[in-house]
Formats: sequence, C-alpha cells, structure tokens
Amino acid sequence: EYKGGNKAAAWEAQRTKTRAVFLDYVTDDPPDWVCYLDDDMLVNVSNLRRDLAEQSRTCAHCLVADAMGRRPEGDGWTAGGWCMNRPLAKRTAVVLDGRTDESLGWTNNDDVSFNRAVMKGAVGVRPRSSPRWYSEYSRPVRTEGGGVRKVTVHDDVNSRAIGAVYDFCRTRDGWRDDVDDPRAFVESLAVYHMDFAHCVTAGSSLANLCPKWCRHEC
Repeated sequence: EYKGGNKAAAWEAQRTKTRAVFLDYVTDDPPDWVCYLDDDMLVNVSNLRRDLAEQSRTCAHCLVADAMGRRPEGDGWTAGGWCMNRPLAKRTAVVLDGRTDESLGWTNNDDVSFNRAVMKGAVGVRPRSSPRWYSEYSRPVRTEGGGVRKVTVHDDVNSRAIGAVYDFCRTRDGWRDDVDDPRAFVESLAVYHMDFAHCVTAGSSLANLCPKWCRHEC
C-alpha cells in the first residue's frame, strides 16, 4: 500500500503490526527481549545477543536501535527497527493495551511517529544507538586514530537541508573506503541494512548498493 501511494492504509497496517508484537507481554510469559525489524534488515544472531547483553548493563529499560535524531534534545527515532528488553516491553504493552492510537497521537508510521508518540510521549524513553546497528541512514567513517565510528544522515553537515538524504546516499555508498576490510566489518555487525551485505558480495552493481529510495540519484 505504501509503495502504491496509500500511506494512510500502510501506516494503519504498521500500527496494527506493532501492537501485535506486544500482545504476549500482556497475556503470557514473555522473552527477555523482543525485536521488531524491517524486512530489509539482516541479523547476525550471535552478535545481536552479545550486543544486547552489553547494552543491558547500562540501561534498565532498553530500547536499542540505530537511533536517529536531528538534534540531541529531539524526539529520536529508530531506523530499520529496534530491540526492547522485557521491563520496557511490559511498560509499553500496558500503555498500548489501555489507549488508542488516536489518544496517543500516534498518527502514522512505526518508526518516527511510534517513537515520538508512544515511546517518548507516553512511556518516556528514547532509543539508544548501538555501534553495531547500521540502517540505510548510517555509514562508517574512519577516525583520525585509524578506528571507525558510525555517522548517520543527521550527523552529516548537510543533514538539515531538504534532500540531504540523497546526498547521504552518495556518500554512504563509499563507506568501503573507510574500513580496512569491508567483509570483516559487516561480519562484526549485529543488525544491518541489506545493502551493506550487497557491498561485499562479488558481482554487486552500483544499483544494488543504493537504497531503493535514491537509486535514481546514484
């Protein structure tokens, strides 16, 4: 529906799907973590387990993701999905079980709107960004010391300009120049957009390296 142009129907489906994730947290004995990921995101399960274990040491109510935000005091949102630990999932389930989308102000999608209206607005939690998560809005860059750090579309100097995501696409797809071993880098990640896997697959074309929303720009 979304790709066909009916955003309202697509957003309603996303809200319904998101709500369904939390049903077990109201009725059954839930797992320690629940993850909600877009279908274009890939997972290295062993790395994800390690990452979530490390994140849980410093947060009691964890919402782990490739977190985005135009400014430090902004809402923050999760690109490509998220993982939430049991205490936070239970809190979120209670909120969703007792309120409608309309009363929450959750008006559209399952990332920006969900985080603004539900997670920050009703639950009071913002996402924390994991260095092992790379969505289509992130890329690695080499540091002066020879290491690698993650930057997002909102970290870019032009990120506040209209159309900056298209500029970021072009710079993002040069990420292999900033790591010594692209394959080893991808294999070190926990959750990542499928384009990073394409980048280290023999025979990939430039068209396959670019996100769908900006291929025509590359």
